[in-house]
Amino acid sequence: MVNLKELEDDDEYDDLMEDVREECKIYGKVVDVKIPRIETPGEMVSGLGKIFVEYATRDGAAFARENLNGKSFHGRFVVVVFHPEEMYRKNQLD
Repeated sequence: MVNLKELEDDDEYDDLMEDVREECKIYGKVVDVKIPRIETPGEMVSGLGKIFVEYATRDGAAFARENLNGKSFHGRFVVVVFHPEEMYRKNQLD
């Protein structure tokens, strides 16, 4: 969903977070958004290039998947899949 250039610049990253949160809250209450990025050069980052959105309810997440899958966002097509909650909580984002 995102490229490294968008993740490197703090302003672009903040704008991306806001854009994602605004778009996703249309479909349900958003609890959390994670957009993994490299903090230290050479660092291995789980989930790099992906965006993770946690909804308050499964219904909200399902509604978002139904409406966002295949949609264009920043010139890229969105592919929505569910990620296991336990892995999300442990920041295992691949």
